[in-house]
Amino acid sequence: MIEIDEIINSIQEIICKAKKNSTLHFDELAYIFSTSKSESYIRDNLAMLLQKKYRDLIIAREYLDKDLQSGKSNERFDICVIERTTENYIKPLQIIELKNWYCHDIRQKKVWTAVEEDLNKINNLSIRTGSIIGGIVVVTFTHVMGELTNLHSGIIKYQEDIYKDLQRKSSYKYPEDILKYFESKLGSDFCIKEIKTDQGMYQERLVINYFYVISKK
Repeated sequence: MIEIDEIINSIQEIICKAKKNSTLHFDELAYIFSTSKSESYIRDNLAMLLQKKYRDLIIAREYLDKDLQSGKSNERFDICVIERTTENYIKPLQIIELKNWYCHDIRQKKVWTAVEEDLNKINNLSIRTGSIIGGIVVVTFTHVMGELTNLHSGIIKYQEDIYKDLQRKSSYKYPEDILKYFESKLGSDFCIKEIKTDQGMYQERLVINYFYVISKK
């Protein structure tokens, strides 16, 4: 099993690499997180980085858990750390799930529901396999700032919702209220760690990302 601090270090490496690829007016993270499904970007880079570091383990970019009796697929997981115990047998050791939201989404129950569903999926996999499987959920939030421009909302996702959040009189404070949100939901069995990033520009909009890593103690 890979230590949580090593996973955090690997995510920080991905962030640093993205920042090195950025310019004054084009930030790689700002571009990825404000325009597309960014979970895939983090998943792929994290899986590749971990596979390079841990040659004796299998790091699956997507893991499909199958019912051995029916042969039908049950559930898919974003990243699975796997041990090859014999030539024909592999054993899942750890699951890493990824979720991305916009900052204004913390006003809604769906954020915690999604995290809870991932944790339950991992727990159910432990029950099915009869072994303790480590679970980590990486949750990222994107905060797009600045005035509404004529940039089409089909390019920067959910631009109207972003603008409404910026105009609210009782606007949330980011990242403080994100951490408060999770701390109010997580029990004493879990810990949450924040990864800080620097803000960047895309299409003259200032964007900052907040990363949170949730795991059992």
